[in-house]
Amino acid sequence: MSALAPVLAGACLAAALWRAPRRGRPLKVTAVLTERCHLRCDFCRLWEKPDAGVSTSTWIDFFRANPFLRWVNLTGGELFAKERLDELLDAIVAALPKLELLDFPTAGQLPDATEATVKRLLATRLPRLAVTVSLDGGPELHDSLRGMPGAFERAFETFARLRGLLPAAKGRLTLVAGCTLTERAEEQERTLATELGRRLPDFRRGELHFNLAHVSPHYYRNAADGTAAGLRANDGALAVLRRRASAHGALGWIERNYARLAARALHDNHPPMGCDALARTVFVAPNLTVHPCTIWERPLGNLADFGLSLERLLARAEVDAARAEIVARRCPGCFSPCEAVPSMVAHPWRTTFTRARTHARPAGAAP
Repeated sequence: MSALAPVLAGACLAAALWRAPRRGRPLKVTAVLTERCHLRCDFCRLWEKPDAGVSTSTWIDFFRANPFLRWVNLTGGELFAKERLDELLDAIVAALPKLELLDFPTAGQLPDATEATVKRLLATRLPRLAVTVSLDGGPELHDSLRGMPGAFERAFETFARLRGLLPAAKGRLTLVAGCTLTERAEEQERTLATELGRRLPDFRRGELHFNLAHVSPHYYRNAADGTAAGLRANDGALAVLRRRASAHGALGWIERNYARLAARALHDNHPPMGCDALARTVFVAPNLTVHPCTIWERPLGNLADFGLSLERLLARAEVDAARAEIVARRCPGCFSPCEAVPSMVAHPWRTTFTRARTHARPAGAAP
């Protein structure tokens, strides 16, 4: 996902995150448009039985019903497997007068379509667009993890094309190569950094973002054999995070603190600085079922039963009860950037001064 996007969206979004949240009106939505995908990834099982999602027209109606949203994270599956995608994106920009940031990840398997869509979005009034192109290692390793020959070459072409749009975007486009660290984390880091450095002599450290693997029954559907939802990481992955954290600027602050606090999140089974799920952020599945976040499978109702209004669905006692469980740290726990990064930005002092632990709990161990 485009996990580091919020600090790049400017002062308006940061200021909005700092304010006390309004009940029933999250600032950010993570919307899974479809579970359809072009790949067969080892760490995600949505492709085995994908939900195509509600129609594009229904998604347009959803965004029109929630004009208070400031940050929209569109995901899948694969965004570019959704029908009438450009029509939907145009409608999102038109429907949300307070929109500060639109971000999405892509596996990058359709270079022409992705480049055209990004150009189209940059021609709108959208203040900031952030795109993550998934690259999970060098060509051989990436193709193995993604389950499709040639996947790396298509993804790299997409990344290189979007990279070429950066000068004309004049700061409105943020682009990173995103790598989800698995048990082969150090091999992923080594082969990917080598390959990108060879192909792009001017490649910068800040263009490469590493993410920790998670288990989610509803978002990745990878909770096989009773595996508990939450963060999954090993010492190699944590070492890569620490080694690769960007050193400068607001982006560097996010990278450094995420890397610094990851081991404690794994040990405590909860984000050290707290979580704002159901307060500042919310997750909407492709069939419009609302969950607190990407990880906790706690269905809170379907938007179709509430006139597509987040405010109506979220302003209920059962949602308040779920939020209380999050505050009390009784949810499965995670360190997913979809929720962790907004919370870090919303609580900068708490994030900066929270102490990190020196040793991580082994992946899968009970807290």
